[in-house]
Amino acid sequence: KIGGHISIIAATSPVFAAMFRHNMKESKTGEVVIKDIERDIFYELLHYIYSGRTSVAMTEAIAQSLIAAAEKYNIPDLKNKCAEFLLARVTDSTAQIIFEVADRYHIQELKEECIQILMSRIE
Repeated sequence: KIGGHISIIAATSPVFAAMFRHNMKESKTGEVVIKDIERDIFYELLHYIYSGRTSVAMTEAIAQSLIAAAEKYNIPDLKNKCAEFLLARVTDSTAQIIFEVADRYHIQELKEECIQILMSRIE
């Protein structure tokens, strides 16, 4: 179990707010079961909710996972910070994988940067 304050989490994430506000299991138990996000990534998500920043040295893999979590729980500021991190670090060797993330989560500026890098391979 990972603890958190419903009011703080709900204030940051409309998805969590809806879970606790409507007549769902979560509103009755005060608990949410998270199965599709790795524990360490969820810790980072919570740390961001509480502090406005991440607690670990960011890597491309962590940023990609946090983008997915931020998208799922509708936390656009976190998604944008992770996208900015990836944008500053996209390279020829990471462009394809980062493009897939940018495309999946509709991050246009990051997607365009990846396309430019991928197109330069062809030229």
